[in-house]
Amino acid sequence: MQIAVIEFARSIMKMRGANSTEFDPATKTPCVIFMPEGSKTHMGATMRLGSRRTFFQVNNCKSAKLYGNASYVDERHRHRYEVNPDMVPEFEKAGLSFVGKDESGRRMEIIELPTHRFFVGAQFHPEFKSRPGKPSPLFLGLIAASSGQLDHLLQRPCGIVGQTGGCISSNGPSKLKLFPNRHVKNGVEMHPPVILQKKGLF
Repeated sequence: MQIAVIEFARSIMKMRGANSTEFDPATKTPCVIFMPEGSKTHMGATMRLGSRRTFFQVNNCKSAKLYGNASYVDERHRHRYEVNPDMVPEFEKAGLSFVGKDESGRRMEIIELPTHRFFVGAQFHPEFKSRPGKPSPLFLGLIAASSGQLDHLLQRPCGIVGQTGGCISSNGPSKLKLFPNRHVKNGVEMHPPVILQKKGLF
């Protein structure tokens, strides 16, 4: 997400010097900064680490729908830098939407570009909880978008996963699977792009 924000600042907002203080401590346009509570001298236990709660700010955004229209989601984190909260109003004015934030509302967790088919970035690590039988909703959303099936997927009332009290239920493996659709034409086996299939869904 941090790199996506920097690229948005450079390409869309024409801030050519936009950067992270992790890469350029002297940057005059610090889109990503070191977290105030962090320590640059004591590396142990200074990260924002472990499961943290992200609250959705926009109910009808792609991310919230993929997470089953939840009001919040708990995902694992591991970082010392964050999007500069003082620059958020500028980003939003330019069209970038911060659809997920922490409990304080000052730390950005999920970004989306509403006009893009699937421009989604997360501060947390969705891969940490993703499994072969139960992939992260964000990853599955990306695959659905690339195969032209995102709109259909987002129409489901509970998104990709079920809900429990406004949060995500993690009970049991997902039945949503990926299958390469194989065809044979003129004796040659063809392999179209991977598509999403589920009995009674697609």
